[in-house]
Amino acid sequence: MNLIPSKLTPIKKFRILWLIPGEEKHPSSMCFVKRQLTVLKERSELQMEVFFMGKTRSPLNLFRRFINLNSVIKDFSPHLIHAQYGTVTSAFGAVSLKWPLVISYRGSDLNPSPGDHWARNLFGKLLSQFSAYRASYIICVSEQLRQKLWRRNIPIEVIPSGVDLELFSPISRNQARRKLEWDQHDPVVLFNAGSNPITKGFGLASDTVKFARHKI
Repeated sequence: MNLIPSKLTPIKKFRILWLIPGEEKHPSSMCFVKRQLTVLKERSELQMEVFFMGKTRSPLNLFRRFINLNSVIKDFSPHLIHAQYGTVTSAFGAVSLKWPLVISYRGSDLNPSPGDHWARNLFGKLLSQFSAYRASYIICVSEQLRQKLWRRNIPIEVIPSGVDLELFSPISRNQARRKLEWDQHDPVVLFNAGSNPITKGFGLASDTVKFARHKI
């Protein structure tokens, strides 16, 4: 006697469709997400398909990508969609109503983006917030991001983005300076500007250094 209804047949291989902003071939585009994907493929039996959003500033290109996404969904038939960012990326997942949606919010999808026009900035934040109402589960990389969400009545997990401990491990400041052949006493300010210094707040960092120099 079969005690498991046909609709609840155990899943042999769980299929997850990842929605990732940016270009697949761009080396620095969402590189931390790509590393997570690689590790999951190596250490789990999950079956994963990746859909890169590409350029999303053109309405025509958005329409084309939406058609492409529907084609991927039809062929892959995922059990779950995981949007690896808010804004347009999460919105694409939100309109795919037949599948459970997980959204990972990572920073500028909920925080202000100084490098964007105010209208684009506002529209992106609204897409991020409204997409959350379609999600079954939400991941934020910080507690501060979790507090920014309007919706709170679903599971929200705070999972910081990790680092590769084979590349990065804590050592003393003096040892690090010796390795880099830096002076042991000169003040040093490090700023990761990436490919978009304005969005990362380079102006604020620069003003902070000027203020510190004036005070010190």
